[in-house]
Amino acid sequence: MKKAKRTRAPYKCGKGAVDKYVGILYEIHAQAQKRRATTSITNIATKNNASKSLGSVMKRMEIVKGRFPYYRWTGDIPNRKMARQVLDAMQSKWAESTPVKADPPPSQKVETPRSIRKNAAKKRLIFAFESGCKTVKSACEFAEIGRKTFYQYIDDDPDFAAQINAAAENYKPKPKPKPKPKRRTMSLLWGLIKFDY
Repeated sequence: MKKAKRTRAPYKCGKGAVDKYVGILYEIHAQAQKRRATTSITNIATKNNASKSLGSVMKRMEIVKGRFPYYRWTGDIPNRKMARQVLDAMQSKWAESTPVKADPPPSQKVETPRSIRKNAAKKRLIFAFESGCKTVKSACEFAEIGRKTFYQYIDDDPDFAAQINAAAENYKPKPKPKPKPKRRTMSLLWGLIKFDY
């Protein structure tokens, strides 16, 4: 079985982004000239490591009209100027879509997943000592951390150590409920019944 020959784009891509996009535009132009295209603009862009938004940008610039597989080329023949315009339009679209993040104030700490887990473990440890865990081992089992980690937290954070000490000192065990008195009604009734005989 013979292999089908692949047709090359008439423009050879160079190292620069403009040259790359001229080659991509030539490939899209060749597909659009067919009665029914075999690959979409997105697939061509993905194959050439270009942005997937190329198709929407080209439609906005009215270079291409219609949808796959029946899109038509309505612009001029692909050239460097057109490739630059497409690149500029894509960069402006990217700049509009990505919000600019303001830098957090220096006093405010940015929380990472690790710091969130650490703070949650500290809260569980404090709760464990408040609820009556008498040993570090039992509190660490409750908080699902190792004893070594617990001692690292205490060494690194003196406020946390003070909270743990306060929680352990302020723990007051709940008083045991008094046992309910036994009901003697049955025994009294039984005694009355005995005397009737």
